[in-house]
Amino acid sequence: MRPTSSSSFSRGGSSTNASISRCGVTRKVNERETPLHAGEEQTWRILYERARARLPEYVFVGFNANIDRIIRVDDLPPGAFSFQGGNLLRRKLETSMERRAAQEWFVDDPAFYRRAVAAFDAHGQTEIGGQAGIASVHLAGMGVPHVRCFVPGICRECATMLQKRGVVPLDGTAPPPCDERHTHLVFEYGGDEKRIDAARRANRFIASPKTHPGKPLFDAHALARLPSLVIPCTRGFFSGYQYLTTEEEFLEARNQLRAMHRAFSSFRSHIECVTIDHEEVLAMLTRRVLPEAHSVGCNEQELGLILTSLGREPAPPPGGGHFDPPGLVEGALTAHRSLGVQRLHLHTYGLSVLVHSLPISHPAGARDALMAAARAACARAGGDRRILLPRIGDILRNAAESLPPPVLPGIYDDGERMVLIVPALLSVPVRKTAGLGDTISSTAFVCDPF
Repeated sequence: MRPTSSSSFSRGGSSTNASISRCGVTRKVNERETPLHAGEEQTWRILYERARARLPEYVFVGFNANIDRIIRVDDLPPGAFSFQGGNLLRRKLETSMERRAAQEWFVDDPAFYRRAVAAFDAHGQTEIGGQAGIASVHLAGMGVPHVRCFVPGICRECATMLQKRGVVPLDGTAPPPCDERHTHLVFEYGGDEKRIDAARRANRFIASPKTHPGKPLFDAHALARLPSLVIPCTRGFFSGYQYLTTEEEFLEARNQLRAMHRAFSSFRSHIECVTIDHEEVLAMLTRRVLPEAHSVGCNEQELGLILTSLGREPAPPPGGGHFDPPGLVEGALTAHRSLGVQRLHLHTYGLSVLVHSLPISHPAGARDALMAAARAACARAGGDRRILLPRIGDILRNAAESLPPPVLPGIYDDGERMVLIVPALLSVPVRKTAGLGDTISSTAFVCDPF
């Protein structure tokens, strides 16, 4: 991995520059200058100022990229949902807004979805979407010199978008033109700017087709040249497994992950989760694929689904005024233990919880990676100010109530795992929420020196 330079984040906004080393040397924070009891907010602001992140030279990304149509709910005219079946879409959007939850509806009626895409064709604006698309464009813009993105069934417009942003699409087939299956509808709604809490936060609701033009799998041609695709990438960020449907497909995905690990011993893989409401698909993902990765990332909604699928007590998600930091930490610990992965990252409103198997050589570097991720998300979200959650000291103490005292600010060693609980900077007011989780997770993963 190479140290990031001050210009590496320049395309993401000046707010991220403080997390980058100008001299190219990662240096540890002098903990004596930031005593634990000097006041938590002051401590964390100093740590944010001094955090240094490092980027790898090569990153491999797969498997889902699409066109996102970003639609501001406040800008929609009356009657926007007056097409056939539009009331169902409106009700699902309203439920998401009531819960302030990042939800996605996988539409299994192609005719209805075609009508919905046509109805909103004149609204909002388009940009690259899909977790792989968002992550690859973000990482290239952040300064990773070589980002390779493999997206089966990628459309011509998506491939062009990736290339223009410095990403190398790897699917060897000639990309077809886009159709409605390549477009996702992303409805953004604002929060209460006077209340900084999970119950009134800005968020988004996504409507997307249940079927995808391509499965998140390598074809025979790609498998034959897999070593040349992976080497010399030291990080692989993967998503899109919600489009697999059978046991055979999930077993093939598992075998392909194993093949990538065999191809290059320095390769570390990460799977980013999505909200999956199909119990059988979720069960196959949690049992067949997630345990094969080195790292797993999720938000609070996805963590609850994973725990339920594993037969564990789900962590209560934020929403409706409920925010349970100790429950989220315990949920992350349980998921990490049950999945058997080396690293699990929970990104939720105002907090990142990272659980690492021991040994971990540079926990302060992992903490720096989480702070770099928060700054990158703030740059994407827009806004004029960067703040921490009110009463952040109380929140952190509450979150860590089951853990031993920290060995460094935000870093806890329970003898089996290293647990990091880091307050995430928030952007106020939030102007964009789509893709924030992918930005946080991909940044933290590629910069984590594990």
